Amino acid sequence: MTDDTPSRDKLRDMTDEMSRLGTDADGNDHHWDPTRHVAWIADDDGDIHMPQHIADLGDYVDHVRDVCGWADLRYDDRSMQELVDDLADGIEVRA
Repeated sequence: MTDDTPSRDKLRDMTDEMSRLGTDADGNDHHWDPTRHVAWIADDDGDIHMPQHIADLGDYVDHVRDVCGWADLRYDDRSMQELVDDLADGIEVRA
């Protein structure tokens, strides 16, 4: 771990639910820093992996999905209109 790599406790303090991408199928927690465009990975042993600069968050999410899969993904790249449309499509109107 380098000086700029936070401990797992520090990472937990730095992040909130908005920056948590989810947990991959191997049990690693993925966090996203939108200001720095960096992904932090905390493995299931509590070790923090070096920050990875990410040019496109969607590409990163797809990469993790391809490598090992997501057990719990909290990222959704649909626009607000797409989310509303999908919600509306799922509503059954009763007369």
